[in-house]
Amino acid sequence: HYLAGQRHGRYAVVAESGLKETEVEYRRGVKHGESLAFTKGGQIKERAHYVDGVLHGPFEGRVSQLRVTGTYDHGVEVGLWTWSDFDGNKQREGEFAGGVRVGLWR
Repeated sequence: HYLAGQRHGRYAVVAESGLKETEVEYRRGVKHGESLAFTKGGQIKERAHYVDGVLHGPFEGRVSQLRVTGTYDHGVEVGLWTWSDFDGNKQREGEFAGGVRVGLWR
């Protein structure tokens, strides 16, 4: 969907296989809302939320062989972030305040 020549609404990129690669919500050409990226097999590999083009809210993604969960506040990491293997075993965890690691990281 387009509004005044800009992406507006849900926008998906579909691979030749017919499976989605990405699905992103736009408002007047800027990411706003949920953004999803998918594996080649169609599973969600990243889920993020945007407000006016800036990461804001819960984040889930994959880094190498680990699943990462945390929260962004206007583009900055905040609160508890966790890195786990795909069986759910925590590999690393720690707190962010204003995008900076704080406290004890395990």
